[in-house]
Amino acid sequence: MANTRAQQNEDFKFYMSAGKDMGLSGQDLRAWVQERVDDAKAERAREREERERARIAQEQEKDKERAERERERIAQEQEKDKERAERERERIAQEQREERDRIAQEQREERDRIAQEKREEREWEDRERQRAHELQMLERQPATPPPPAAGMSALSQAHSFMPKWTESEPEVWLERAERVLECCDLSPAELSLVLTKFLGGKALVAYHALPADDRGNWEAVRQAVTKAYEITPERWRRRWREQPREAGQTWSDWAYHSERALTKWLDSEGATNTAEVLERFKFEHFLRYALLPSPLI
Repeated sequence: MANTRAQQNEDFKFYMSAGKDMGLSGQDLRAWVQERVDDAKAERAREREERERARIAQEQEKDKERAERERERIAQEQEKDKERAERERERIAQEQREERDRIAQEQREERDRIAQEKREEREWEDRERQRAHELQMLERQPATPPPPAAGMSALSQAHSFMPKWTESEPEVWLERAERVLECCDLSPAELSLVLTKFLGGKALVAYHALPADDRGNWEAVRQAVTKAYEITPERWRRRWREQPREAGQTWSDWAYHSERALTKWLDSEGATNTAEVLERFKFEHFLRYALLPSPLI
């Protein structure tokens, strides 16, 4: 407002001087000056309006540009959101495929494991049946072979009646073999021939580890085999006390092996009467509880 009055004063002075130079005076001079001042004022108002319209137009253009940039930004953000959503869908789909593949793999592995367990169980049952059959065949052999036929040598008799080697029951083989050899008067060389043929597994390894002079000595061979398989009273006691019932094993079969282990333990301890048997049971009972952890009090 102060600038406007100053400009009007300047205009008034300018036109007043110009009117006087033109020879105007009095009322005519004032009327002419006022008209010129009003025209200058109107012109300045028009200029201000033009500048305002130009400023508004410029602001509108800027607003338009800003709106366009905002639309572009929003469009870009929407496109990015769309790409992110697409990547997320692909990630979820990939995870679902991997999960399905993992489950399918686990199911295949489980089926393979079950099939393998069944195969192993069948193989174990076959081995158990074979072992039981071999043990029964050994036990069915006569304790003492019949007398040799006329003209039959002791070596031939030993070859005929010597039991087949059984890796799972070495102690049974030792008992049967000892009974056969008691009836055959074999020389050390003949005994070596027989043992080389009929021994197997760790027993054959233990036999070959003996000095050459001991390979024809049955007692030395028996001790070597017993040591190789740890055939001791403690082994029979533990087998009787701790022998579990295997998967697929019948109770009758388990009872048979348990009773056999008990008998072998007592025989190996030399318990031949009731008092000695009771003594062994009392000592075993004592050991069992003496080795247990002390109870908390």
